[in-house]
Amino acid sequence: MVIDWELIIISTLLTVVLGFLSCNGFYYAFKKYERNEEDNFTAIDFDSTASFPIFLGALFIIFDVILWISKAIFPNRVHLAVVRIVAFLIGVIFLLPIFILWLIVLKL
Repeated sequence: MVIDWELIIISTLLTVVLGFLSCNGFYYAFKKYERNEEDNFTAIDFDSTASFPIFLGALFIIFDVILWISKAIFPNRVHLAVVRIVAFLIGVIFLLPIFILWLIVLKL
């Protein structure tokens, strides 16, 4: 059996990137919110995101947009639940390719 190291390295890098995005989705889905914190989904001001990498700042903006859309469409008592469901689905969407990728790599 020949080990394809290039495929394993690429799979590992994709696992790290997609796993990071998946963990962020699960973090926002299961994060405990304070009563005053519901208006600011990420609880980070944009001045402090200047030191973050661009994709991480973009991730905060994406979840802020999801919260803003859910506030505009849904009533106040359910909009946070909708955001949690969407964040959970984002986490699952980024987690599934990791499983499929490693099933292909390990040829199961």
